[in-house]
Amino acid sequence: MSKREVIHSNELKNLKKELRDAEIQQLALKKEILILKDKLEKTRRESQNEREEFETEFKHKYEREKILLTDENKKLSNELDKLTAMYERLSMSNRQLEEEMRDLADKKESVAHWEAQITEIIQWVSDEKDARGYLQALASKMTEELEALKSSSLGARATDMPWKMRRFAKLDMSARLELQSALDAEIRAKQAIQEELNKV
Repeated sequence: MSKREVIHSNELKNLKKELRDAEIQQLALKKEILILKDKLEKTRRESQNEREEFETEFKHKYEREKILLTDENKKLSNELDKLTAMYERLSMSNRQLEEEMRDLADKKESVAHWEAQITEIIQWVSDEKDARGYLQALASKMTEELEALKSSSLGARATDMPWKMRRFAKLDMSARLELQSALDAEIRAKQAIQEELNKV
């Protein structure tokens, strides 16, 4: 075998060796690529699962919080409605109480006024009774004196009646008129009081 052939053969062996080494390296790289692909796919799946779990958990948490907030909002709305209705009832009751207090104050003032009027009338009636008693006693006394004068002056003419007798007769008539006037005034006062009390 010539030298050239030997060189060529050695080169061919070297090339074959390099080819085998390259093939081995290629296989190793392919294997590593497959391993990396598996890891990447596994990581992707895990990441996807984690993302889906996170999204699911977040969604559930959001729904739970939404339900809780909705329920709380309903409770607060109902409580607000109750408080509003209670406030309106209290306001209406307060207005009614104020009106009743004003009416009561007016009635109290009216009653006090009429009590004062009644007290005055009672005092006036009492005074009238005292005056009437005095006038009745005076009239009785004058009547007795008149009867005594009549008895002592029987047969005398009216034109000859002493001036004292005519004076007693005039006083007797005046006393009777005053008594009648006092009684009429008392009756009218009682009727007026009764009418006003009926109005109240």
